Amino acid sequence: MIRWHEPPPMDTGAPEPELFHIDGAVWCVYRARDTAFPGWGHPDTDSYLERRGGAEPFGALRFEGAVHVHLGAPSEDQQRTHPLTRGMDYYTFYQHAHDDGLTRWVGTFHDHTLDIIARTATASLLVFAPNARAALDLVRC
Repeated sequence: MIRWHEPPPMDTGAPEPELFHIDGAVWCVYRARDTAFPGWGHPDTDSYLERRGGAEPFGALRFEGAVHVHLGAPSEDQQRTHPLTRGMDYYTFYQHAHDDGLTRWVGTFHDHTLDIIARTATASLLVFAPNARAALDLVRC
């Protein structure tokens, strides 16, 4: 497996990935990390939060032609010993192309692992929304 760098980096606290099945595509929407966030306790934090108006950063992944979709075990606690995720870094996305034209994508979230085998995948840019469904609506426009 090699790293998949296109997706926005996930939040390392509670990314809370959600799956949506829409028009034959599988979407995974998750809380992302905004690299522009100054950090808690920084003098600019209040103005950053005011500019965002309560919206949180999200990333969205779209998979076409999925033949396998799993979001669940192993969690972060089991990642180092599980055959699928052994050797992978926490909070990271990976991909592995198969000879049959399909690719396996794996995301190592805090409490879940995303494991999808599909024809194609597309990563959104970072979007700001009040929740995952609203983020999905933004990236589908």
